[in-house]
Amino acid sequence: MKDLNQLVLKVCLYLLPLVILAAGIEYTARHLPNSYILKKECFEDYLDKNKLEVLILGDSHVLHGLDPREFSMNAFNMAEDGQFLEYDLGLLKKYRNQMPDLKYLVLRVGTRAFFCQIDDTPDMKQAYEYTIYYGIDHVPWNIENHLEIFHIRGIEKRLFGAKKMREEYEPSLLGYVPHLTQDKSITKEYVCTGKPDCNCPGLRRVRTHLPTKPEEGWAANTRYLEEIIQICREMDVKLVLLHCPCMDCYRAHQNEEQTEHLRTLCRSLAAENKDIYFLDLLDDPDFVKDDYYDVNHLRDIGAQKFSKKVNDYLLRIDGQ
Repeated sequence: MKDLNQLVLKVCLYLLPLVILAAGIEYTARHLPNSYILKKECFEDYLDKNKLEVLILGDSHVLHGLDPREFSMNAFNMAEDGQFLEYDLGLLKKYRNQMPDLKYLVLRVGTRAFFCQIDDTPDMKQAYEYTIYYGIDHVPWNIENHLEIFHIRGIEKRLFGAKKMREEYEPSLLGYVPHLTQDKSITKEYVCTGKPDCNCPGLRRVRTHLPTKPEEGWAANTRYLEEIIQICREMDVKLVLLHCPCMDCYRAHQNEEQTEHLRTLCRSLAAENKDIYFLDLLDDPDFVKDDYYDVNHLRDIGAQKFSKKVNDYLLRIDGQ
């Protein structure tokens, strides 16, 4: 027994430096700036100093597409790259009691948002950041979602990109991150045939957004939407479901059945509920090629146009 105790002690002493090193890396990683830390700080500071009237939630389409400075009411953009409905719901739950003056929730809807889930989207591994920095747990529980040390590559990027990230999340931008120049992929000439063998940038982008289990994704995400609707009612907040503009070469390769399924849901909700609205700008002809950064994201001038359209829509609702 004595020998066993000595062995255990030696193992513990051997492992102690590794534990200390890991703890040091974890502590350092949690204090490096990232979009979640910076946006959380900006948002909470904004709530302390202002009466928030319009909350914007969603993914990169609205993160780079809606500028709160173009809104007539006090607005903040809490969207994030690849932010799924699960986290839109989590953020609404977390801050609902800190937004007593909220009048509108603008929620981005799209086929990816409703037919995909985090676990079947390999390029989106940000679940851990919502858990660590917002306290929003992703189900099923996973220890990797609670520790930064399991995500070394993310730590490395933050270490070398800290200055740029601070500029992107400047408090005066109110959560909006502009795309200032067009992506080279859409400045080249291309021909979109709309067929499966097409080689246009729209098809390439659509393929990165394909759900692996669309039925399961739809079931889960419509449940999240139902919870969002219920919370909005409890808060006496009007919900605006927003379908963002995309280039024709992107729309041509989207799953038409899924797109119409989503539109039918949104139209039905808007028709049957006086506090729900649907603004469908997916194929709005006012948006031209120069408005886009890439095939499904707007650049700064497109975002200005988009923001004004959404603001005008809110003002029309407000005047009813």
